[in-house]
Amino acid sequence: MEFQLTQQTLNRYPECQPKAVIENYAQYAGVKPEQVLVSRGADEGIELLIRAFCEPGKDAILYCPPTYGMYSVSAETIGVECRTVPTLENWQLDLQGISDKLDGVKVVYVCSPNNPTGQLINPQDFRTLLELTRGKASSCGCR
Repeated sequence: MEFQLTQQTLNRYPECQPKAVIENYAQYAGVKPEQVLVSRGADEGIELLIRAFCEPGKDAILYCPPTYGMYSVSAETIGVECRTVPTLENWQLDLQGISDKLDGVKVVYVCSPNNPTGQLINPQDFRTLLELTRGKASSCGCR
């Protein structure tokens, strides 16, 4: 039976990995469907990435406050160290500060547009961050 959106089903979680969503997003993003993971909200996605890439008591995540609060909550719940590098006065990434703290970091979270500031991260800074983390950590951009 196909799912129907009604008053009674509006409050239900969607299918875990909806094929149509994955295929359409992969086509839009220019990637393979196997490279797309759908989560049922940011919190689930944040936790899945920590569980997939980090070893409790050994690895760390890094994020740049002020930003969304669940990065630290999920990491602390799982037993992974949290490192922070505050954004610069213009709300952009402190790339040197991030570079200085990457040792042992497995996931770097960047929220763009940022929550709560609404600031977009400079695309070139994002590219530089990807180069800084190549072979060291996974950089995760949340939208």
